[in-house]
Amino acid sequence: MTLEEILNIKMDGKIICLFGSPGSGKTYLSNVLAAENAMKIFHSDDYINYGYEDAVYYLMEDITKYLWYKGNGLIVEGVQVPRLLRKGHELGNFKADILIICERDWADIVETYHKERNPDKIKYLMKFHTQNQAILQQTLNDLGDSKPQIIYFDNHF
Repeated sequence: MTLEEILNIKMDGKIICLFGSPGSGKTYLSNVLAAENAMKIFHSDDYINYGYEDAVYYLMEDITKYLWYKGNGLIVEGVQVPRLLRKGHELGNFKADILIICERDWADIVETYHKERNPDKIKYLMKFHTQNQAILQQTLNDLGDSKPQIIYFDNHF
């Protein structure tokens, strides 16, 4: 889908998760969606400082508190989303309504890393993304009929 098509989807009160490889436009899209829908964003990368194992639990705790007090929709984006969905399913305490998978041409991602980020990390990106895709696919399989609506965002920024 294009950005315009995604913006036409009713997202009020929904829990939206965005996943994609680093540099695929997750943060960009989450910022646009949050502005259009007046929704809170949780950037899962902000929780990495808690460590690989604990990050998802701190993220879940903050999301739960937000939903408890605010009771409306939110956006979660970042590389922790596959683990969040898996752990939420295992514990039965978190489920996304919509999962947006951000896709971007690999050459464009590499170019972004050369221009705006650390090009030394490029060699790790594909392996990291492949591992996260495997977690996501297994989780979606486990969810069966209760998986979220899945939208593919073809990002050409």
